[in-house]
Amino acid sequence: MNRLNDEQLQTLKNRLTEERDELQHHFEINGTTGDMLSADSGGELSAYDNHPADMGTETFERERDHAIDENLEQRLTSVEAALQRIDEGTYGQCELCREPIPYERLEAVPWTSTCVEHAGLTEGAARPTDRYEMTAPIMPDEAGTWDTLDRYGSSDNEVPGQRED
Repeated sequence: MNRLNDEQLQTLKNRLTEERDELQHHFEINGTTGDMLSADSGGELSAYDNHPADMGTETFERERDHAIDENLEQRLTSVEAALQRIDEGTYGQCELCREPIPYERLEAVPWTSTCVEHAGLTEGAARPTDRYEMTAPIMPDEAGTWDTLDRYGSSDNEVPGQRED
């Protein structure tokens, strides 16, 4: 089922092993995403005397670093899964259609588990969505606005249902 020859398989295994080692080294040096506390990440003991823009910048930097680390954690999981598939003898075949994945694709993304045709199906499912569908607010027309505001009255007339004593 696997169309990779021994040399290609060994080349890809070496690349995956190097990638795994680099990612593990990154997490050994920087820690994981859950290790960073918000108070420690800015290097300040107190946020009392900081300008709000500085706090915004620090928050942005923390969120960016967190997103990068999450991406790297997902890649590390994919790399380890690819190495396991090599050991099991299933590396190089699409998990969805069981067809061989072209060597060129494996060279480009050695940790992939799907062929090009099915790549979008698994990538979108694994990625959490942080975008919400936004609908435009209901905008009343001018006549509707006047009708709504008329019940509160204006400086020219008294408010209906309210008496001055």
